[in-house]
Formats: sequence, structure tokens, C-alpha cells
Amino acid sequence: MVIQLSRRCFIVLLLLATFSCFSLKLCFGQDSITFSTPVKDSETLLCNNGIFRFGFFTPVNSTGHLRYVGIWYAKVPVQTVVWVANKDAPIHDTSGVISISGKGNLVVKDGLNRLIWSTNVTLPVAPIPSATWVQLTDNGNLRLQENRNKGEILWESFKHPYNSFLATMIIGTSNRTGENLKLTSWKSYTDPSTGNYTAGISLFPSRELMIWKSNVTIWRSGPWNGQIFVGLEDEVALLFLDGYNIISDNNEGTFTVSYATDSPMYHMNLDPDGLLYIRSWSTSTRAWEIGNTIPTTTCDVYGRCGPFASCSVKEVPVCKCVNGFVPRNSTEWNRGIFANGCARRVPLKCNVSGGGNGDGFSKMQKMKVPANAEQTLANEEACPKVCLDNCSCTAYAYDQGIGCMLWSGNLVDMQSSLRSGIVDLYIRVANSHSDREKTHSNRAIMITASVLGVAFVAVVCILLACRKFKKRSAPEKDRSAEIMFKRMEALTSVNESAPNQGNLKDLPLFEFKVLAASTDNFSLINKLGQGGFGPVYKGMLPEGKEIAVKRLSRASGQGLEELMNEVVVISKLQHRNLVKLLGCCIEGEERLLVYEYMPKKSLDAYLFDPLKQNILDWRTRFNIMEGICRGLLYLHRDSRLKIIHRDLKASNILLDDNLNPKISDFGLARVFQVNEDEANTRRVVGTYGYMSPEYAKDLPLFEFKVLAASTDNFSLINKLGQGGFGPVYKGMLPEGKEIAVKRLSRASGQGLEELMNEVVVISKLQHRNLVKLLGCCIEGEERLLVYEYMPKKSLDAYLFDPLKQNILDWRTRFNIMEGICRGLLYLHRDSRLKIIHRDLKASNILLDDNLNPKISDFGLARVFQVNEAEANTIRVVGTYGYMSPEYAMEGFFSEKSDVFSLGVLFLEIISGRKNSHKEENNLNLLAYAWKLWNEGEAASLADPIVLDESFVKEITKCVHIGLLCVQEIANDRPSVSTVIGMLTTEITNLPEPKQPAFIARGGVYEAECSDQSSQKVSINDVSLSTVTGR
Repeated sequence: MVIQLSRRCFIVLLLLATFSCFSLKLCFGQDSITFSTPVKDSETLLCNNGIFRFGFFTPVNSTGHLRYVGIWYAKVPVQTVVWVANKDAPIHDTSGVISISGKGNLVVKDGLNRLIWSTNVTLPVAPIPSATWVQLTDNGNLRLQENRNKGEILWESFKHPYNSFLATMIIGTSNRTGENLKLTSWKSYTDPSTGNYTAGISLFPSRELMIWKSNVTIWRSGPWNGQIFVGLEDEVALLFLDGYNIISDNNEGTFTVSYATDSPMYHMNLDPDGLLYIRSWSTSTRAWEIGNTIPTTTCDVYGRCGPFASCSVKEVPVCKCVNGFVPRNSTEWNRGIFANGCARRVPLKCNVSGGGNGDGFSKMQKMKVPANAEQTLANEEACPKVCLDNCSCTAYAYDQGIGCMLWSGNLVDMQSSLRSGIVDLYIRVANSHSDREKTHSNRAIMITASVLGVAFVAVVCILLACRKFKKRSAPEKDRSAEIMFKRMEALTSVNESAPNQGNLKDLPLFEFKVLAASTDNFSLINKLGQGGFGPVYKGMLPEGKEIAVKRLSRASGQGLEELMNEVVVISKLQHRNLVKLLGCCIEGEERLLVYEYMPKKSLDAYLFDPLKQNILDWRTRFNIMEGICRGLLYLHRDSRLKIIHRDLKASNILLDDNLNPKISDFGLARVFQVNEDEANTRRVVGTYGYMSPEYAKDLPLFEFKVLAASTDNFSLINKLGQGGFGPVYKGMLPEGKEIAVKRLSRASGQGLEELMNEVVVISKLQHRNLVKLLGCCIEGEERLLVYEYMPKKSLDAYLFDPLKQNILDWRTRFNIMEGICRGLLYLHRDSRLKIIHRDLKASNILLDDNLNPKISDFGLARVFQVNEAEANTIRVVGTYGYMSPEYAMEGFFSEKSDVFSLGVLFLEIISGRKNSHKEENNLNLLAYAWKLWNEGEAASLADPIVLDESFVKEITKCVHIGLLCVQEIANDRPSVSTVIGMLTTEITNLPEPKQPAFIARGGVYEAECSDQSSQKVSINDVSLSTVTGR
């Protein structure tokens, strides 16, 4: 008995030990991958020091449960991802595997064995599975190496950075190799796909650290002088003296930034908003501590003040024309719009007479020098002469570490009064404004003043003293407030007919030191949240009253306008369901708003938190909805001003102690005329998911006159085609860019809905096989959409034209079919929206210069919920011959409806015939393809132009796939992903197709269709599109 019990104990302990070892592998992971040890979704790699982990992850707070492969900090409780492999190709389930391929590459595949991502390197020797291995190093670098004996690094993640810059990493550019390593932001904080911002090193015309948004510069550091970037403030510049090394190799033309310390818990990050910041992990607070952020102030934004103007956060306004220049548009300048910059008072002598001797220079001290400096070999003494001898030279500067710098053309992106500035800038001006002429003028004034006598000097001194005393007597905050209030009151002129509900100057002014003290100097502990224009803090006034303080972020280039707008709007409103503005603070560059404090914070804090949702019972939720409606009704109808909020969302609904709602954040609000029903804006702002379709975010708005001019007033010569909702024209913008303009026909009663639907759908999509929407125009009765121009027009223009068919050889047709599939797969599976196109046809497939296909015309598209499989409509729209039977007859549509259209397209592309074309015995294309298939002659369907013995097998397979797609029962049709697998792999055992839909003879079928379905279709709203070229 004792022996038997001991055996049982031994077996149990053995099982526990085995399970423990397995668990350790899952939790702590190995540090390397070989051909025989792949990593599944549930497993990870862990580096030897335990700091970094590599494997599959889902971003925190994301909604799609998508799986990405990346590297993150293992010991940090907050998910901090520093590198992502498949950023633009996530896996939709947990079936993914990371492994070494047969060719020695590191690859990521999904459950269907489809390649998602690869290192894609070529081995120096014949590839064998055991030739390579992968290791995650202690500094967070993932390396693909040759076998353990040689150890040559073939690929490493440090050479393919994403949004984070780790210790010992290198970013930079090489003129010799063309290699250009940059940081790239995530699309959003929950979406790791490629974002809009990049950061890196620019070599030409000078060596600078840059941040770009879609290749447009938004920040620059100033040139590197061997020790610091000369355009950075002290606290930021010191980072490059203590930690970062700038390495220049003139032989190879490389310029790189590397971090010298070996601390892996310290890194630089480029966030989705384009901010570059340094952060380090604090073991005491167990949180990331944010160091310096770039851009730091509003003056850091590239070109903030326009040409020939300098920016200083110490002055009001921040922009100032340099000596010898005046604002180009004084009206806009006085309103705080500085983009047009400044122009010369007096033309340069050089430009008038051809000689530069009559010009001089105006000195500006401690400057961030302008962009686009050209370096020369001239020494410090010769530098000004080199500039004067060149009529195109507009400024020069000299730095010991850089040498002589020259500028030509406009001087853009200058900052003055930098504490770390060591460069003086000399701007070329007419002699009357030069420093030399100033010196002569000053001497003349001194002589004249002495001649006038002591009495005159005394009078002048008395007047100056009085003026100085008067200025000192007015507190700085009052002068700043006076300027600001004048600008705010200018905004109220929008509604001159409405009586003023109170003077803005009656709004209480708080001292900055009082608000700083009330928030513990804006402590992070008191931070309530972060808005688009700055953080909000909880505070307590000396008398014990709790307040909420919104502080305008200096790095926000747009925040000042919205803050002023909020003061104008909310200071005139009084309602129990609107948050109350208690006052403001305007001192120097500080702009703060003070509100009543809402102890329950915002609605989203309860609504979307599983632990707090139960507090909101049905009666409370109903009362919140009613309160929001009452507040909104007051804004729209009952207040003396008619106000459109423009950013109504859960986070902007605050809750008081009794959970009563109060609408907040009026920074984007717009005041309407009493009799005004709608308005247009060139600046679209708001929050995705809450904006109405006609108010689409980030979509550029074109002026109608610009589009009319670009198309020669919509000339028939420029007409590309006619769609169901209006004509399409070719145009050319002033900068030379070719565009396609779709103009809604005024006679089209249904077009407006479809046009707005297209804006909503396509503005959020990005794929190489989808046409790109560049913008729109909504003016009066005019509704226009602007697309990238496709020079080859549409597929049908080649496919069904006997004179052009020969351009489409078999390989081109195959690539077009594959491209259409990939675009459709993105719509159905890979985009963040699940979209059914509903009008896929040859005329809606556009071709670029290389005959690559792009799906277009999303006017009929339908957005699905992620878990929604099919939907029904009482309004059947589309094109006969391409519509699936369940959609044409019953109004049901799903992904398989698009697959049916795809199958018709396949058969048309293969044969070069329209589906409506009648073959022998009056058969349509589907029926004819089915007949040939049953006779074993599927390849005979092919266009004689492409029918070649070497392609017969591939053509037969494509006919096979096409017939599978047009089967009558939706569930029998393959998904788009399966179609791609069939196209691109050597699968031979495809399922047998069943009889397609609509295969009866044309005349018989049409009669049957009319008899059987006339009653059902007659109650629906049926809309058809003509098949025409674009």
C-alpha cells in the first residue's frame, strides 16, 4: 500500500514538473528561434537579461483583436511596444507562427500558411533550413544570423526601426548606399499600422534632425555644429551633449545619431501626434517619466511665422517681422494669422542696379537660423563679402563648427532669443535699414539733439519718463488680456444682430501664480486628462473652491484659436446642462481657462469601464440622454446665440455629483447667424466616429472656382465618362497635379446620398489597389469629389475595345485579377472598416500607368459591423450582369455578393467579352463558360489574343475559379482570401463548381425573371448603373 501511494506521488510530481517546464517556456520563453523551434502565438522569446520580449501581441484598448508581431518591455506593467514587424498586415486570429523558412529567412505566417511578413534577405551561400537562427539580444535588437559558429548578422531590427529609438540603435542616412533609416509613428495609439509622421536625419542642404508629416516638414532642429543642434533650447540641446553621439563620415556621406549609454530603460519615441519625446522608466513610481518633448513650443512648429519673420515665445504676439520688413497682409497679421509672413520695405540695391555694394546687413543675435542653409568654404571674414557678391543671397551666418552659411530666397523658420543660441544671423537689407546706416543716423541724431539744447532734451526725458511710468503702472497680465480680449471680441462680430450677453472684460481674470499654486504647480497627480489643445488639471482655490484648469499646450500650433473661441462662446451661455466657465488667465505666453469642477469626471469614464458601468442604470442613462438633448437644444434654439458644437462625444460630457450631464469643450464650436442653416469650413476638426458624413476629418476641401478652372469650366473635351450620379472630368491643379473630378449631376435625385457615402467610406481607406480620394468640394448646390487621376482610365476601355485588347497580354490580365482580389480582401477583412462594394465591374476598375488595377466608385458601398455577416436592403442598387442572385432578387448582400461580381469580372477579363454579350444559342457569358467547362474546353473561353499553349493550364484554373465565384448559392462561393490562395499557389484539387446563376438563354431568362420577380422587385427602389468608361 505504501509502495503504491509512493508511485502515485511520484507520477503526480513528474506531471507537475513537466507542466512547470512547459509553463516556463510559455511565460519566460527561449531567447532564439531555429528551424526546428518556431514560436507560436502563445509563446514568446525573452532576452537573457529579461528586459525585452518578442512575440505576438494585441495593442491595449484596440477593438479588432488583431495580432501583431513585435518587441516590447517585459518588466514594465504598462504595455510598451518598441518595434512591430507586420505593422500593416495584422493576423485576425491566434493561428500565427514565427519560424525560419526553408530559405533561411525569419517569416510570419497565418493559420492558412500564408506569408504575412519576412526578413526577405538573400543568403550568401545556398540556403538550407539550419543555416540561420534568430536571437533577441539584451538591448532589444532582433537579429537574423548565420549559424552559431560564424555568427554573421544578415538582418537586424535595429536597421529597420519603427517608432522607438533604443540604446545603441542608429538612425540616419547614407549618401553612398542610399540607406535612410527613420522613425515612423503608429497610425494611432491603438493601431500600429504606418502613421503620418516620420523623424530622421536630413543631410542636405545641412545636417539636421527633422520631423515630417506625409513628407512635409513640421519641425527641424537647426544645423549640427559638431556638439549641438544650434536651433534647440538648453534643456533639449543638452541631450545631445550627454547621451547622444552625432557621427559624420565624410568619406561615405553618412550622418547618424546613436545613443551612447547602455541603459535599455531609456528611449526616444515618435508618437501618433508627431511628438518626439524622451522617456525613462522610474522604478520608484513604476511609470514612464516623460523628459523633453519635441516640438516644445508653438515657435518650434516649422514656418510658424512665414517668410522673413522670427518667432519668440517671450513676446506677444509671438511673430515679428525682421528689421527692414513689414507684414505682407497687415489685416491678417493683426488677427494673428502669420502664414504669409513679411515683405521688404525697400528693394535691395543689388536687384535694382545689379551691384551689391549699396546693400548692408541687419544683425539678429542668438538665432535659430532659417531652413535650407548652404555651406561654403569661406572663412568668417570673407563670409559677408561672398553673400554681397551674390545677388540671390539674402542672409549669412558663421559658426565655428559649421563654417560659413548662406541663404537665398525666402528665410523661413527663424526663432529669436534662444538661451542656447550661439549663432548670429545677418539678414541682407537695403542700406537705409542696415546696422551701418543705423550707426550713421544715430550720430546725426546726437549732434542735432545737442544743438537743440538742454531744454529740449529735458522735455524729451520728461515725456519718456512719464510714458515709461505709465507702462509700468499697468500690470503685464492686464496688457496681455487687453490684446486677447480685443481679438476675442472680434470673433463675436459673427452675429452682430444678437445682443451682447455680457462684456468679455467682465470675465474674471485669475493670476497665473494662483492657478499654479492651486494645482500644485500643475502636478501630474492633479492631471484630469489631456485634450487636443492641452492638459486639464484639478485645483483648489485659497477659499477652498474646487476648479478644473485647462492649460494651453505650447506645442499646440492650433490651440490658441480654439481657446479664444471657447471663451467667446461659453462665456455667454448659462444652462444647467452646460459646463460653467469661471474665468481665465492670460499672462505672457500662458493661456488658461478655469471651469467648475465635475467630481464624476466624464461620461466615458463610466460608460466604457466594465467596473463602473453598473453605476449607470437605465434611469440614469435615460436622464443623461435627456440632459444632453436639453443642453443641445439650448445651443441650437434657445440661447441668444445659435451654436453648433462640432465635437459632441462621451468624453466631452461631464457628470456632476448627481450624475447630471454637462456639455463641455467648446473649442471647436461655431456661432451661426440666427437665420443661417449651414456653413462651410476649410478646416475640418472633430473626432472620428462622432462626425457626420458631410463633416469628414482630414479630407481637404477644394474651392469650386479652383476645380472649375482646372477642368476648363467642365469642358466636354476634358470629360472622362458618365457615371450613374454624374460626369467625371480630367483636371489639372495650379501646381501641375492631374486630378479626376466627379461632379454630382443636379438632375440626379439619388446622387447626393451616394456621394456622401463615398466620402465616408473611401476617405478612411488606404490600399494600393483602391483609388485615392484627394478631397471634395461642397459649395451651395455643388457637390464634387476629387480623385487621383488614372491615365489609363478604366479596364473596360481596353478589355472590350478590339483595337486596345492586345495591350492586355495574359500576364497583365492575371496581375489585374490578382490586384482586384487584394483590394477586395482589404475591404472585406484587412481594413478597420468591413466594406461591401456592391458595384464591382470593369468600368469601376481604374488602371494606373503600369496597368495596376484600382477599385473605384464607392457610392453604393456598405459598411458592416466587424461581426456582421450579411444585411438586407429594400433599395437594390448596382449593375445587372454583376449582381448576385440573392441581392438582385431578395436584397440580401454580403461578402459573397462581391465575390459573385468578382467571378463575372474574372470571366470577362479572361475572354475579353462582356457578360451581356450573347454567344452561340443566345447564351450569356456565364452560361457559355459553363458549357465549355462541361465539355472540357474551358481554355477555349480565353481571348484569342492571350491564348497560348504555355498559359493553358493557368487560364483553365482561372476559369475554374471564376465559375466557383458565380455559383448560385452564396455559401458555395469561396471567400476572397481563398480566391487569392487559389490564384497564387499551385493548388490542383480545386472543388468542382456547381451550376452558375443566370445561365438560361437570354430571352427565356428575361421573361422568367420578369414573371417570377416582378411583384417582389416592384416594391423595391431599384437603381441601375450603365457600364461606361471613366
